[in-house]
Amino acid sequence: MVKIHDNDVNYNISIAEKLMTKLTRSLDNPNAKWVINKIKNANNVILEITPTYYSTWRSAVPTT
Repeated sequence: MVKIHDNDVNYNISIAEKLMTKLTRSLDNPNAKWVINKIKNANNVILEITPTYYSTWRSAVPTT
């Protein structure tokens, strides 16, 4: 399932700021500034992806 957030620019900015802070550690990073600027100008949107099935496995578990 994919939800396209294209109408509420303020919502998109808040999400982008959280993501860019996590990924680049700073909103002063040139890449973070570029992404947020694109969203402010309504050139980019946020896609919210919700999986229908999610699975994980642990490869670091030692076998005995």
